[in-house]
Amino acid sequence: MACLDWIDELITSSQTAKETVCPFQVDLAIAVGQPASTEKKTNMGGIIQNDDDDDDDDDDDEDDQKGGGGGGKKYKGYVDVVGDLEKKLKANNLKYVTSEHESKTGAPKTRFYAQMIKDLKGKLDKTTYPSIGDKTLQYPHRSRFVTMIDRRKKGKKDNVFMYTAPADCRDIPKDFVPEWFVSASKSTIVPDLEYGDGQNALKSPEWFVSASKSTIVPDLEYGDGQNALKDANSDKAKTDETKEKLEKANIGSGFHAKGGLLTISFIVEEADRIKAYLYYNGQMHYLKPEDIKSVFVKLYNMDSGMYGPKNKEFIAKRADAAVLQMNKRLKDKYLKYFQEQYTV
Repeated sequence: MACLDWIDELITSSQTAKETVCPFQVDLAIAVGQPASTEKKTNMGGIIQNDDDDDDDDDDDEDDQKGGGGGGKKYKGYVDVVGDLEKKLKANNLKYVTSEHESKTGAPKTRFYAQMIKDLKGKLDKTTYPSIGDKTLQYPHRSRFVTMIDRRKKGKKDNVFMYTAPADCRDIPKDFVPEWFVSASKSTIVPDLEYGDGQNALKSPEWFVSASKSTIVPDLEYGDGQNALKDANSDKAKTDETKEKLEKANIGSGFHAKGGLLTISFIVEEADRIKAYLYYNGQMHYLKPEDIKSVFVKLYNMDSGMYGPKNKEFIAKRADAAVLQMNKRLKDKYLKYFQEQYTV
C-alpha cells in the first residue's frame, strides 16, 4: 500500500533530518459510492442451495442489477452520506488541499501523498498546527489528518482531499493514551456542515444516557442498532433514518455510512510502533497484513463490474508480495513482545 510506504518514507526522512515526526495519525478514507450486495441461500448445515426454482426472485434480482456496474444487487435504501465534501470542509473552516488521480493507474504513489502533505503544510498556521516554526519538529508531529480518495465517479479521475481534522480530535496530547486515536476517529472522519467544535455531534448531555440505553450487551443481530431501535419504539416516524437525517449526519468511524465509506486508520505512535484499524459499515477491525487475502476479499467485488477482475488478479498475483511489504511497515514492538511471551 502506497500510503503505508509513504508513512515509512516520512519517518525515514525525519530521522535523516534529525527532526521528530511521531506520533501522528492519518485516516485514509475511501468513498466508494453505492455498494452492491450479493446473496447466497444456505440450509441449516451451511450448504449453498440451488436457486433454480426461485424464478420470481431471479427476475427481481435482474431488475435490481440493471445499471449497477458493480455486480450484485443494489444496496437497498442507499443514501450518499458523504455528500459534498468540499462544502463540508469549508463550512467547518478546515485546512485542505485537493488533487486528482487517475484510478486506472492503480493506487496513488508515495510522491503523490508527499506533495499533498507539503501543500497542506503550507496552509497551516499556529492555530491549526501549534508546533509550526519549531525546526526540530516535522509536520504532522502530534497531529491527525484525513486523506479522502473519492471514487464515486466510476471510471473517471478520483478526487483526492487531504485535510486537517476538527480541533476537538486533531491535536494529539503530549500524555496521550492509546485509546485517544480510536476515539478521535469515532469523533469524525467526514464532519457534518455544523460540526464546529464537535459538541453538536454529541447532540446533548442526554446522549450519554441514550447511548447506554441503546445497548450494553448487544444481541447476535444488533448490527448498527436500527433493529433494536425499531423494537423499542414502533412509531416508524421516530425510528427510521430519513434521507434528510442521513445526508446531514456526522460520519465517524462507528457510523455505517450506508456502506459507502471504507477507512483505514494508520496510528504511528513511534517508528517501531505502527498500527492500523479498518472501519467499514460501523464495524471495527485491527488490521493485519494477512487480512488482504481474507478480509478484503469479502469487502471488495472480486467477480464482476469495473474492478472485479482487477481485484481478483491482484489477490492471485500480487497479494503475497503486498503482505510481505506490509509486514515490514506495520510493526508494533509491544505487541510482538506480548506474542513472544505468551505464544502457546
